Amino acid sequence: QGLTAQDREIVEQVRTLGKDILFVGNKADSPKDDALMGELYEIGADYILPISAEHGRNIDELKEELVKRLSNRVDDSQRGPDGGHFRSLDEGEVIKVAIIGRPNVGKSSLFNALIGEERVVVSDVPGTTRDVIDTLIERPSRRPILLADTAGIRRKSKTKMRIEKFSVLKAIEAIKRSHVCIVVLDAQEGVTDQDKKLIGYTEEYYKACITIYNKWDLITDESLAKLRTEELKMAKRFVPYSPHLNCSAKTRRKVNAIFPLVDTVFEDYSIEVSTGRLNRILQQALLRRTPPISKGHHLKMYYTTQIGTRPPTFLIFANYPDKIPAQYKRYLINHFRNNLEVPYTPIKLVFRERERR
Repeated sequence: QGLTAQDREIVEQVRTLGKDILFVGNKADSPKDDALMGELYEIGADYILPISAEHGRNIDELKEELVKRLSNRVDDSQRGPDGGHFRSLDEGEVIKVAIIGRPNVGKSSLFNALIGEERVVVSDVPGTTRDVIDTLIERPSRRPILLADTAGIRRKSKTKMRIEKFSVLKAIEAIKRSHVCIVVLDAQEGVTDQDKKLIGYTEEYYKACITIYNKWDLITDESLAKLRTEELKMAKRFVPYSPHLNCSAKTRRKVNAIFPLVDTVFEDYSIEVSTGRLNRILQQALLRRTPPISKGHHLKMYYTTQIGTRPPTFLIFANYPDKIPAQYKRYLINHFRNNLEVPYTPIKLVFRERERR
């Protein structure tokens, strides 16, 4: 329905009360509807949460936001450089982490090393872990982590048994509902096509991603270590925001570094930025590199605002949104990431046409 005169009147009346206001846009039944929320930002809100009361979309996020605000947890240390709020991360908020990888790369061994107990049967037989196993890890003075160990994801042509097909589907579902995906690779075997496919899944669903070479204790040759590093660099060229660790579940090499890295990645993934700051960064990007002429059209970008988080999602109004080249979109994403100083998160841009004058 969009913004009405009655909406504007209500907002103005509520603002006179001097209370904290949480804006929500209802009837946003799918992510596609988020792009229609740009008009709502004319009321001057820094952030509007898209929800669907009928379908339950983002209702959990709404509850979290209400609890956070009622707890009065936002203070000056959680403001951005221009006074715009970053997300106030409640220490009780759960970080959802999925461990994914091909069969027999040591996912379950790594899972057990992280939780400190033999929760999962560890075996050299590929496919031992047939289901997604969730474990809630409580940490003193840190946010809890819900850790999901998934079945090894195989090539579809090799997945003939129904139980294996079901396991693959459940593993992909675990990726979809996670905040951070840990992609485990075998340091001895190097990067395979299937590893690249798994990294691609995290990019496709806009998930924060950490790659880990397991069994690094077996890499003793310096030239092989260099080769593995170069292989991974090529495989990750489309996810430059993904950090990496060389680990060994067996010797516990770098295992203790994983959760602190998850915390850092999650904070970047959860960022919220004021509309004013976003537009200053956008204008800087446009001045630094003018939008190209595409198919005879002079491209213009007018305004941006954040319409979502996890991943950070920015709506940009343009005159010809469907004609913006992919290369220029990547430039804008990298510019936002660098200037917001969030090196470890994917960023999603949504373009919407503004009436041309």
